Amino acid sequence: MHQALASLLAPLACAALLCASPVAWAANPTSSGNCEESSTNMSEVRACLHEQNVAMVKAAYVSLSLKLKARMPQASEELEVAQRNWVQHARSACEFLSEFNSASFAKDDARANCWSDFARARAKQLKSWEMQLDKKP
Repeated sequence: MHQALASLLAPLACAALLCASPVAWAANPTSSGNCEESSTNMSEVRACLHEQNVAMVKAAYVSLSLKLKARMPQASEELEVAQRNWVQHARSACEFLSEFNSASFAKDDARANCWSDFARARAKQLKSWEMQLDKKP
């Protein structure tokens, strides 16, 4: 399962390293549809929700990154490092949580819920930083 999570997080990790251009990376490859309606099993639901969460973080990260590159290049570089570290932390924390709760919760569900919590929090933080940046002269 660790490899499955790693493969699901790989696009975000790649983006954190800016392996693709930020503009190309901002494109959202996921549909905005209901994951439960478009899936036939829980594995597909989890994968769909994961794609949506990754897209949410990507969009917030790219938006902030592009503004920082134009206005504060050094801060942009630090954001890249912070994003890379965040991906590693989220991966590690969710692996821990899936093991920790394995007696009472399916590991895949624990991992998916954990990742969802991390993604929502990260997107909120990135958007907050962008709002602060927008207020700077």
